[in-house]
Amino acid sequence: MTEHFYLATPNPRICYAVTLVMIISSQLTLSCIEIILVIRVYLLYNRSRRIKYTLTAIYTLGLSFEVLGHAFVIAGLNKDERSCTFEKSSPISFIMFSAGVTIVQGTMITMTCLQSYKTRQWSWLRSPITDLMLRDAFTVFLFLILLLSSIITLEILEHLPIQIWNSAFSWYISILSIIVCALSEHWRELIPDCNQGCRLILGMQQLAVSSESPPGLEFTSMMPSTNLASEHPQNHDASMQ
Repeated sequence: MTEHFYLATPNPRICYAVTLVMIISSQLTLSCIEIILVIRVYLLYNRSRRIKYTLTAIYTLGLSFEVLGHAFVIAGLNKDERSCTFEKSSPISFIMFSAGVTIVQGTMITMTCLQSYKTRQWSWLRSPITDLMLRDAFTVFLFLILLLSSIITLEILEHLPIQIWNSAFSWYISILSIIVCALSEHWRELIPDCNQGCRLILGMQQLAVSSESPPGLEFTSMMPSTNLASEHPQNHDASMQ
């Protein structure tokens, strides 16, 4: 990508800026994904205060290692006519970034496995939301492990160029974000079993319906009941009571 920018506008500073944005964006994306996983594990442990402080400390430690690893990569960027290429990254940058990811991801999968074992031992702890979170968590972690293992194995066996090696660990971030978005769709299965969360969502929808909206905009989930209420206001008031 940076080489295409350089060919379009042969300015070394353009390549440096684009590469810098790519590195920062990949770190922000990874951090957001890890926050989602941390929140899921926190909810999996029933919002325990001890678990909250533990996960916060682990996430902070892992994020520090990841940012430090990326800082070493940024320090190795070229700022001259060779700015569209990377200098060979030092092993410390790879070690620091990998250590941060391992700390966060390893802790999440370990805690998920422990909770899965606990729910199997005590069946009374099982619930639809617990089963769903465990299934999605295992799917994400399995995909992450397989993808990273494949990239590392391919690099060791094929000795890929420096550019691919330095950017290899950024590719899985976009794919993983797509997987997380797809897995979030499974939360719709929890609608029949929700209570307070559903009441909050329904309340927000009622506020949205009561507000003025453009003629062409309709809330399909609420318009049928709204139309019925407008046609039969007395029956609607009686049912609400």
